[in-house]
Amino acid sequence: PATPASVPPPADDSYLPLAIYSTTKLRSWRTGYPRTLSLHRKYFTTSDPDTGEITNTWSYTGLRQWMALPKEAGCVLLEVVETGNGKDGGGGGGSTKLKFKLRGVGA
Repeated sequence: PATPASVPPPADDSYLPLAIYSTTKLRSWRTGYPRTLSLHRKYFTTSDPDTGEITNTWSYTGLRQWMALPKEAGCVLLEVVETGNGKDGGGGGGSTKLKFKLRGVGA
């Protein structure tokens, strides 16, 4: 069987992230938890920083809006179309708002 080390990478580098951020995913109804936010060419992902497991993947075409939160240093709010393809919650249809606190940014 093939092992990760013996499998050649894809022919292009589109799977490589353009930027990676250490964040805390904030929720109004429960304590925030750490996530790694990775920005790729055509999509973005969140993953568990302890295991590296991808917990959600979204296409930029599904990004309805985004904004920095000026009253909350280092926080961003993303609204995405929810397809129910992740492990961090959400169901099919509609949209969901994701709030992240970027670690090491702001006061």
